[in-house]
Amino acid sequence: MGIQAVLIDIDQKSTPALENPAGLVIVSDPQNADTTSFLLSAFNLIRVNAHHLSGDAETTGVFFTTVSFFGGTFGFNMDTPPACPEYGGLAGLTKTAALEWPDVLCHALDMPADPDAAKAHSETAVALMLTHGAVEMGIQGDQCLIPNLVPSAIPQNNTNSLDLNDKNVVVITGGAKGVTAECALALAKTCNPIIVLMGRSPEPFEEPDWLKGVTDPGKMKKAILAHEFSDHKPKPAEVEAQYQRFVSNRSILKNIRRIGTHASKVKYLSLNIMDRQQVADALTEVKNTLGSITAVIHGAGVLEDKLIAEKSVEQFQRVFNTKVQGLEAILDAIDLVQLKYLVLFSSIAGRLGNRGQCDYAAANEVLNKKAQAMALSLPECRVLSLNWGPWDGGMVTPDLKKEFSRRGVELIPLSAGAAQLVDEMANPDRGVVEVIIGGTMNPTPKDKPPRMNRTMSLALGPKATPIVNVHKIDHTPVVPFALMADLMGRVATQNNPGLQFIGMDNMRLLKGITLDSEDIVVQVNTGKCQRSGHLLFAPAELVCETGPLKYAQAQVALAEALPEPPVLSQAAFMDLAPCALTPQRAYETVLFHKGSLKSIIEIKGISPKGIEVIAMPGTAQEDWYAAATSNTWTVDPLMLDTAFQAAILWLHETRGQVCLPSFFANLRVYRSYAARSGNIRVLFTVNNETRNAIQGYFTFLDDTDTVIASMMGFEGIIDPALKEKFHPEPLFNRDKILAFAQGNPSEAFGEAYKIFDSERQIARLPRPPYFFMDAVNTIDHTPWEMAPGGWIESEYTIPESAWYFTANRSHTMPFCILLEIALQPCGWLAAYAGSALHSDARLHFRNLGGDAVLISSPTNESGRLTIRVKMTDVSKAGGMILQDFKLQVLNQGKPVYEGTTNFGFFTAEALANQVGIRAPRFYQDLNIDQAPIVFEDNAPLTPNDPHRSSDTGMPAKAIRMIDRIEHMDPEGGLYSQGIVQASKDVIPEDWFFDAHFYQDPVCPGSLGVESFIQMLRFFLVTHYTIDPEKYRPDMAEDIKHKWCYRGQITPSNKKVTLQAHIKRSTITNDQYAITADGCLMVDGICIYEMEDFSTRFIAKGERPRSKSAFIQTARQ
Repeated sequence: MGIQAVLIDIDQKSTPALENPAGLVIVSDPQNADTTSFLLSAFNLIRVNAHHLSGDAETTGVFFTTVSFFGGTFGFNMDTPPACPEYGGLAGLTKTAALEWPDVLCHALDMPADPDAAKAHSETAVALMLTHGAVEMGIQGDQCLIPNLVPSAIPQNNTNSLDLNDKNVVVITGGAKGVTAECALALAKTCNPIIVLMGRSPEPFEEPDWLKGVTDPGKMKKAILAHEFSDHKPKPAEVEAQYQRFVSNRSILKNIRRIGTHASKVKYLSLNIMDRQQVADALTEVKNTLGSITAVIHGAGVLEDKLIAEKSVEQFQRVFNTKVQGLEAILDAIDLVQLKYLVLFSSIAGRLGNRGQCDYAAANEVLNKKAQAMALSLPECRVLSLNWGPWDGGMVTPDLKKEFSRRGVELIPLSAGAAQLVDEMANPDRGVVEVIIGGTMNPTPKDKPPRMNRTMSLALGPKATPIVNVHKIDHTPVVPFALMADLMGRVATQNNPGLQFIGMDNMRLLKGITLDSEDIVVQVNTGKCQRSGHLLFAPAELVCETGPLKYAQAQVALAEALPEPPVLSQAAFMDLAPCALTPQRAYETVLFHKGSLKSIIEIKGISPKGIEVIAMPGTAQEDWYAAATSNTWTVDPLMLDTAFQAAILWLHETRGQVCLPSFFANLRVYRSYAARSGNIRVLFTVNNETRNAIQGYFTFLDDTDTVIASMMGFEGIIDPALKEKFHPEPLFNRDKILAFAQGNPSEAFGEAYKIFDSERQIARLPRPPYFFMDAVNTIDHTPWEMAPGGWIESEYTIPESAWYFTANRSHTMPFCILLEIALQPCGWLAAYAGSALHSDARLHFRNLGGDAVLISSPTNESGRLTIRVKMTDVSKAGGMILQDFKLQVLNQGKPVYEGTTNFGFFTAEALANQVGIRAPRFYQDLNIDQAPIVFEDNAPLTPNDPHRSSDTGMPAKAIRMIDRIEHMDPEGGLYSQGIVQASKDVIPEDWFFDAHFYQDPVCPGSLGVESFIQMLRFFLVTHYTIDPEKYRPDMAEDIKHKWCYRGQITPSNKKVTLQAHIKRSTITNDQYAITADGCLMVDGICIYEMEDFSTRFIAKGERPRSKSAFIQTARQ
């Protein structure tokens, strides 16, 4: 870690004062049985150095850690008793130090009991020492365990199961007044045992006659002055002492009488609980006169509250020894085998710590750990450690009661607390040893909320924050929790120039923000920075601009420089098993995130303890904000969102549930966004899971395994209803889309399209087997409004054994299928926009052309494709409707094909007047003197044909769109690089006329382009003698291509002729590629032009070349 370490023997007589310490670590020694001396020395070390630690923390980061070895569970869930449970007192010291020294990073770590395992996790322990988060953290295997309080009810009216009777002896320490007296009375009323009370007060005596009947304090003191001090004039303190003696005596006598009314016998013993011999003698007498001791309730305790720096060693000893040595004296003096009940009165100060009570917290934590150990050692005995909150009596004086009231701490009424004791003893669940009863000792102070200033207003919505378009739950855009964090983080940072964002504390979602098509305006409010140690914290909140609604709040941590990252050992990385879920499948079936939020590229592994994923670095700000507010990320919301996605995946794979983020306690950033490199490694470790929530922490690393950020105290809310909302039914499913393609359009679009069910015909989508839309999931367009600006998102899942892969003789998708996948949603959006409703004439929908780039060829293993199309322009003229579209096809969130296209709606009359392209650019008159090469009709012959045939390098008949090669010259053509001419006979019974379209048969333009590509494929196979067993066909990537349609092929046509003019060739060891321009003619009229289409054969097993490599090769 780069911190110089010095070992200190704290058993030495002189306790060292540490100058300018970076931290202090106290490690318990399980081999040292003198635990009391060790704890006293530990206290003295932090007492002497309290000012050094807390003082230096105000200017530099200082940490304080204690280390115990209870197996990483702090004594909970152990199978065998720990060797020295007294070392649990270290955690009590630490938890109190954390409250008294808010600027010091305090941790109580619990390590494996096995020395080798502890050593193996030493680097993890050091990393946690320097990590913000819970004070108590245990290391067990790959998990970091954090103790949490869990509400628990006990059966009502169960006191009949209390195994005590009038022959059993119950010893209660703590005296015959206040709390222990009320508990003795409740126990006496319940089971009439023999009760022995032990306390410091003298045994009760008969009150003198002169005081009997006097109750007024003033009159009592006057009588005492007359009878007790007749020989001299006393000091006021002496009178007060005598007064308190008589009051105490009265209270003891009264309580003995009350208890005696119900107990079979009651006895009071006056002794010093820390004097082992006194205790042994007294309990021997009890056994000889009353019988064996069956139950012990250890309630003795004293308080001497002072801060650590101000408390003396003697004060610590008195408080600590009363609890700890008192218990040891009792246990040494009795026969433990006879015990049915052992109840220790601990305190919530032990569980949570309390200012001024480091001794009391340490002592009560010892009691808690002793109880855990005794429960294992005495399985027949009911062992309880009751961590009481403050009582309304006993050691709570009137002044202290006022202080508790001021702090909002509720006191436990004596009678209610006593009844709770009996209920806990009678609780049949013996697995519960440590019980917390009462309110917290350190409630959140009711401080005035910080004054917040309006710092920035911002619109949130599909247009202003486009990220919500890919962050939808149940089809509704939802503002990401990560975006809220980024907004508050960047605004607080911009509002404090000269400081850097280093994290956030207590980031809490108060109200989720769901959006419709309209943006809403929110405002970010920030408050004045407050220093806490070496950090500054600026309060921030996200609120509704027009009302009091608050969406989120946090404390933004700022500093002059980022902190150094912690160093993680191998032990910090979990032992994970492979995850059957792939990222692609995760986004298709579990996660609702789309588009640029699909950041996870690998799931490294999963276990019951956590999950690890690899994610892409942050995306461009334009993906999140239409108008970027800074040049770089402050928070990197994609990194945070990736973490939340990982939590969802872990929960889904382990419990079949999903969750949403609601809170994190602490985020720290160690590397700025600009300084990072490579992908991000995200580790999610689970601390706790309940029915309604999971809790854990995240570690973020870069590609060098350097920690770039950490998040502690994450909480995710589990709701069974979320699972369905993450992947709701599509807005339009396959059946509805098919109704538009070949059924009743009203079943797809409703009543407005009822007329097209029978009375009129409508422009349709292709139908199977040329139908490639499974669902429409997102629509941002007003129905029946034919206007630009609207868009939709649809999907198509590629069947692994789809007919077109077999017909194409390749696992790579044929270009015609990809083009149809991209274009068909345009036709659906045109129908949704009500295009057919804008004309009384029968309109036919035709593609007119476009330009696009193939980025990555989909294969039969690509799975689900997402298609986004946007209507960018609409015009009407001469009975025609022209529409422009922008299109994009994505796979796993990454574009694979994108470009623009335009369509037209035409009357039958307009289509009949087919003049084509008047001056074709890519046609050349040829003197053909070659005999044509005629292709055999190889199976599969149609899309439904189950038969197969050997691979010739050319497609099978089902998708082959050329019948013969009429001419090929490797040196001819417009560019002298080669020319091919092919032709196809138009057969009215061809399958595609029936599929494209219902009620309007026309050859798909995409199949016309496919025929052009097939010519190029033939050129490659024959000219370069390519072996189809060694090479596979594919479209070349990253080359922009264009197509233009000015006519159609119908069943009435006779012949299609095509020409391809090679303009560039690329030959390498692993691929053969050509790029060409060309045209398509039907019955002598040129109706299609294709420009810069490129196809290739790649050696099987090779990955396609990148764009730059391809171009470089092409120029050679």
